[in-house]
Amino acid sequence: MEAEAANAGGATADLLANIHWVDIAAIATLLLSGLLALFRGFTKEFFQVVNVVVALTAAAAGLPLALPFAEQVLPAGWIANAVTGIVIFIVVAAVMALISGQISKAIRKSSLSTLDRSLGFAFGLVRGMLIVCLAYIVLLLISNPKSVEATLGEARSGNLILLGANTIIQLLPEETVAAIGLDEALEPAKESAGPKPALDEVRPVAEPNQADGAGSANDSDARSASDDILEEGYKALERQAIEALLDAAQDAGSGSNNSGPSND
Repeated sequence: MEAEAANAGGATADLLANIHWVDIAAIATLLLSGLLALFRGFTKEFFQVVNVVVALTAAAAGLPLALPFAEQVLPAGWIANAVTGIVIFIVVAAVMALISGQISKAIRKSSLSTLDRSLGFAFGLVRGMLIVCLAYIVLLLISNPKSVEATLGEARSGNLILLGANTIIQLLPEETVAAIGLDEALEPAKESAGPKPALDEVRPVAEPNQADGAGSANDSDARSASDDILEEGYKALERQAIEALLDAAQDAGSGSNNSGPSND
């Protein structure tokens, strides 16, 4: 028993030693986000995101309307814009928080509490993965992209993080990607991946003296020849099936004649 426990402990230690720190950070982020959402519930987490989106939209839409009144009290310029936008955001977010809080409490007290927590855990995992991918994108912008790619390539979760980050980047408009300099940050990563093999190295090159018409004619001849072979095979199978049916019918007829009763 002690030997088995020692072997199990050694295997666990080796496994932990081989885990990259990027994998540990990613797993910790996923679990922390998932557990937090599990305790808070899906409804509360979802409405938290909705509250922020609604508050930002209200601040952007209400700023031109409220700015003339704010400029009567505050100095015109960026101070009036900032204060007005922040006030609108806080007021709308507070109202939305009160409404969503009442809805969340009602769901937590109902029979849907277990489902709400389970969905919250799944939502937390997705949010944690989003945080990890966004952290990777930020690291590309503020540090050396080649070193970031090299470090991520050593982690087991590197491919999954790359897939999520590329999906986020593809969803962004090209103007936004160029404005934040993300396209320039991605260039070293593309170069570090190495050049792709040329198409001529993968696909055989046609002979210079071979025309396109001749190539298409050869393809059609090959297809017609294969069709003829298949047709002959089908005909042979049909003949064999018909002969088998005739033989079976003859055997059945002769058997019935021999076994029939003779009443003289």
